[in-house]
Amino acid sequence: MQRKRKILNYLLFIILFSLTISSCSHQINKSNNNTKLFNGNYSTFNFPKSSIQISTIFNSVKFINSIAFYKIYFLAKDSKIKNINPNVLKASSVETSYDTKTASGTASIIYNDNSKLALLTCAHTIDFSDTLYSYKKIDDIEYIESIAIKQRQQNYINDFVDGNKLEILISDKEQDIAILIKKTSNNREYSVLDQLFCDNDKIGIGTKINIFGYPKGIQMVTTGIVGNIKEKNYIIDSQFNRGQSGSMVFVTKPEYPNFKLLGMAKSSAADFHLFLTPQDDYLSKKYNLSIPYDDDIYLKKYAFINYGLTNVIPIDIINKFLKKNKKVLKNNGYLLEDFFQ
Repeated sequence: MQRKRKILNYLLFIILFSLTISSCSHQINKSNNNTKLFNGNYSTFNFPKSSIQISTIFNSVKFINSIAFYKIYFLAKDSKIKNINPNVLKASSVETSYDTKTASGTASIIYNDNSKLALLTCAHTIDFSDTLYSYKKIDDIEYIESIAIKQRQQNYINDFVDGNKLEILISDKEQDIAILIKKTSNNREYSVLDQLFCDNDKIGIGTKINIFGYPKGIQMVTTGIVGNIKEKNYIIDSQFNRGQSGSMVFVTKPEYPNFKLLGMAKSSAADFHLFLTPQDDYLSKKYNLSIPYDDDIYLKKYAFINYGLTNVIPIDIINKFLKKNKKVLKNNGYLLEDFFQ
């Protein structure tokens, strides 16, 4: 009898232990309902084929570089010229030099017919001024010191064959939107951002977002939330670095395709400061840093990014921009019907 009682107690213990394990397992699964196991690894995207969709998006989102070449004309130190005609600039200058201005960002393919490509990006990544003026003060009056005139410009994407032949078709500095085009005989296929639009009216503060772009030239997916909504601008808390201008911002939806285009990241808040520095290549050369520097000193302006305050152009603003310029696009053979809502 005592032996039977021990067996019953043992069985009861086994049953209670099993129930406890089952309860704990249920709690663990519940606490991780925002992740899903794909190919043996956990993903933050809780829908299947997320890696395939990410690869498809990055096949259309590219890293772009722009460089502008300037010829600089310097006027005499004692000259007092307030306005000058570029046609007589050579006669008025006493010295010339050359300089370059560079920018980088992210551009996305919005049209591809295997012989023509059109890409969307931010205007400030590719739109350099044709003429740059610098000034000096004599007796508290400003006069022209030098004039830099743009000689040529190159826009290129390393992923493209013959990628330096990207032309600017449309650029709107006020809205910070630009369209680049490229003619090619290459039949290589690239993904196109089309029919991926999000309903902006349903976006609220706290909406989770994902940014696909190239901060510091590195292909990245970064996350964040919408923190502020204005008529022509979203402000999100995601980190922002140089090279990320023009990045595509997505929200995720339960239905396929799960990524829906919210807009385009354009800028971050920044503070600007002036510094006295040596020439640009000083750090790249093997100078003895223990010896006092006695070469030329330059005044330069640096931007210090206020991380966590990223501005995004909503997709409906981009759509209005494209519709406004539909005739220009069509006249150049770019029929973006699939991109328009």
